[in-house]
Amino acid sequence: MSQLDYKVELDKSNEINKQLESHNASLEKHNASLEKHNERLDALNKQHYNLYMETKLKFERLQDELLIFHAEVRGHKINWEDMFYSTPDVGCDYSNEYHNENEMTHNKKSVSKERKRSRSI
Repeated sequence: MSQLDYKVELDKSNEINKQLESHNASLEKHNASLEKHNERLDALNKQHYNLYMETKLKFERLQDELLIFHAEVRGHKINWEDMFYSTPDVGCDYSNEYHNENEMTHNKKSVSKERKRSRSI
């Protein structure tokens, strides 16, 4: 290999090295930019999660308040274990319906007793 050929190959190699260094510098800039974007995304994800948890807790509190309100409106005692450990419907019993049925039965018995009395007179 002649000295001229060697010089041409060396120049090509140097040019390729300069291009590679330029590409590496460009990639480092892109990596730094990506790291900044990742940090922003992490911050946004944390913010989103915190908002989600805050909203979830507010929703659960509102559900509890609604359950208490329904129980108070219906005049029932509140069973706190049912309220916190089961579905919202469990906190509302329907004893008024049972009471109403018993009252109707009682009224029918009273009417029939009065009829018997009036017949005996």
